[in-house]
Amino acid sequence: MFFKPMLPRNAEPRMGLSIGEHCELMAKRWKISREAQESHIKLASAYERGFFNDLMTPDSRATTTCDPMSRSISSRN
Repeated sequence: MFFKPMLPRNAEPRMGLSIGEHCELMAKRWKISREAQESHIKLASAYERGFFNDLMTPDSRATTTCDPMSRSISSRN
């Protein structure tokens, strides 16, 4: 007599599909190949060629540690 809880889904409430599911439907409808969808590879290549150099500024807050609290603690000393 107990109800089994539903697992949470990463889905848009109106359509019930995740971003990946929407992308899959779009790729099938518009006949977009998997290779054409690999934009992150094209982005990495453009970044390595220096395509974005004039659009980027260095981050002066960069540190060698991953702990965000270490920055605020070390600045107090």
